[in-house]
Amino acid sequence: MSSTHSLKKIEALRRELAERKPLKSEIENKILQKIRLEWNFNSIAGNRNALTFEETKTLITQGTTRGNKPLKDYLEMKIHNDTISWMFELASLGFVLSEDFIKQIHESILLEPYEVQSFTKKGKPVLKMVELGKYKQTPNHIFGHNGKILEFATPEETPAKMRELLDWFAAESRKKSVDPVVLATEFHYRFIKIQPFDDANGRIVKILTNLILMQFGYPPIVIKQSDRNVYHFALQEADKGKIEPLLDFIARLVIASLELYLKGARGESIEEVDLLEKDLIALEQRLLKLGSKIVKREKIVLLDLFDRSLMPLLNRLMDNYGKFDRFYFDKKMIITITSLSNLGSNGSAEKKSFQAKSVPHLRELLLNEPINLNPAIFIDYTYSSLDRNGVETVEYSNQAIVRFDELEYIITERSMKGIQSNYAKKYSEELLPSESEDILNKSAAAHKRFIELKIEKIETAENKLLQL
Repeated sequence: MSSTHSLKKIEALRRELAERKPLKSEIENKILQKIRLEWNFNSIAGNRNALTFEETKTLITQGTTRGNKPLKDYLEMKIHNDTISWMFELASLGFVLSEDFIKQIHESILLEPYEVQSFTKKGKPVLKMVELGKYKQTPNHIFGHNGKILEFATPEETPAKMRELLDWFAAESRKKSVDPVVLATEFHYRFIKIQPFDDANGRIVKILTNLILMQFGYPPIVIKQSDRNVYHFALQEADKGKIEPLLDFIARLVIASLELYLKGARGESIEEVDLLEKDLIALEQRLLKLGSKIVKREKIVLLDLFDRSLMPLLNRLMDNYGKFDRFYFDKKMIITITSLSNLGSNGSAEKKSFQAKSVPHLRELLLNEPINLNPAIFIDYTYSSLDRNGVETVEYSNQAIVRFDELEYIITERSMKGIQSNYAKKYSEELLPSESEDILNKSAAAHKRFIELKIEKIETAENKLLQL
């Protein structure tokens, strides 16, 4: 079916629905609840949100949680549903599409600022901070489904392009001859080509597309996860100057929503008899989770691991090391990132090293370090000369090492007396609080015992002198 035929079918369905209105309130509410449920689930579930369809349904229809997913997943779904409720109210009251309004939507659907993976123009993975209600601060290149890097408006171009988009929309929406489905489709594509925010552009454009449709009296649409390949193909065709596939795609979704309304108006069941797709989506999510358990060493993984587990541990270790300064005249600390050859995983084949000014500076060095050379973090903390006159020179050292192998990272804490702690973890596993405490306690206990033995030796020598 071409987009022309789809648009004609839409008008025919709208005429039939108009003849059957008004719908009974309980029927219309049931239809709207179904659309909202599908809209929420297909916009949020997957990626970083693990809620299943049934968990989403329980949360939205009953206001209660089901399952044992992270709290943030339930909160994210709830605020998205609240934003949809707000859109339904605005569509009935009227609204003005503005930059401030779009930024407000962006702010309303996100819980808090967070980091997200992006790529440089050359495909190098980087982390970027997503600020609520603010246009992007850095370019948002992403990998397309054809494997190529997709480019969008630069941060510098974004404000002007957004004003241009909204001026275009204001002029087009006032035309008597405008087709709302065509208008919504063109707005949808133009917004995507700008990608004004660092993240959540897909959720935003779906909300705005539906708001435009509802403003003109059309039902909202749902872009389902099962349709994503067709959707991405249509976007790729639009990139070539062919908007027809995307227009036909959007029009078919409008038809599906109108037919849902008509089923309700005719007294037919609006429940989908084919639940296979939802089951397949659930299985697909389970498969993705299984795959995520085997995480290879990648720059984005290392940086996330550093922020969550390593930086807190290393900061606390250095605080612990510093507590023993009172016993010595001199102390010296060196923090480095060292690259090892693939054959020199034991540290014997050092290639190069860079000294860090602090633990946070390690992150910057790690960001720029080639991961194929097995980067490792070394913290050396050395002490010399007990703080007591007449005592022979005493030396002690602590070393914290973090090696990043291909499939796991290894944390080793040792002193001149030997290894105190050694943990090998998969990249999918964070260092547990109990493991951090174990590393800290064993390190401190070993150093404390070393000083105790030295003091006992001095005490023994002094006692001998007193007995003479």
